[in-house]
Amino acid sequence: MKPDATPWKDFPGYFRLALDNATKNDTIFFMNSKQLRTLKRIFDNPTRSDVTWTEVESLLRAKGATFREGPGSQIRTSLGQALLSIHKPHPQKELKKYALERVRDFLREVGLTPESAGGNQ
Repeated sequence: MKPDATPWKDFPGYFRLALDNATKNDTIFFMNSKQLRTLKRIFDNPTRSDVTWTEVESLLRAKGATFREGPGSQIRTSLGQALLSIHKPHPQKELKKYALERVRDFLREVGLTPESAGGNQ
């Protein structure tokens, strides 16, 4: 389906990309511009140290992830069949670089990268 032939033609490029590539059985989760910006920042190289847990959680929730709290500050996140177990940062809000790299690996595992989300448009 061509982007201008859809009722979604006014959506930004990444929305059109998701709609055009979807089948009728797909569930489409939309990211807002801040979540897309967070996704790009997660994949920045070198690894950033200013990405907050709240930003990552918002991105993952937008994609349909579920969360369970474990002992202490542990958070278990699942998206499809992929699992991520990470410690929620405290008292600071920002994730440590090693934790952000684990989030990056998790996102790659589920196929969510800036390119797949249409972030290069």
